[in-house]
Amino acid sequence: MKTSMNKKWDVFISYASEDAKIAKPLAERLRSEGFEVWFDNWQLQIGTDLRKSITEGINKSYFGIVILSKTFFKKENARLELDRLVSIMTNNYEHRIFPILHEITREEATSLSPNLSNIVSRSWQDDGVDRIVKELVDGMFEKSEIFYEMDAKEYFDLSRWVKGPVT
Repeated sequence: MKTSMNKKWDVFISYASEDAKIAKPLAERLRSEGFEVWFDNWQLQIGTDLRKSITEGINKSYFGIVILSKTFFKKENARLELDRLVSIMTNNYEHRIFPILHEITREEATSLSPNLSNIVSRSWQDDGVDRIVKELVDGMFEKSEIFYEMDAKEYFDLSRWVKGPVT
């Protein structure tokens, strides 16, 4: 599905390792829908610089899915990933984060990360994998069309290629 010259993945999945039982099937379902997914088990190999690879994954993905759990909020690396995703969203005015609650309430999650209070989330337990995947796919396709239009306009902006005024 990738549409941008600058992006390598459609979606980055952030989660605590204890929540892999949720993250892996989600990643597999999204991949089967045609999405390029940054998922640590597929990207990180022995000797890989962990921080560099994760930073590249976040920066070169259109969207971030964050599986929020009580364990997630106890992990420094997971919180750093969330902070980076929120920072990109805030700085670029783009809605790029799709929070999925796993054995945590929305109130608990937003009290631990107030930046999430204005973002609609879904609960793995209440909504189920089928509904969540459908909403993610619909949301990413809808938003990717907007990003593609922006990338095309930026690419075809002649002022980037021509010195002086464009007539």
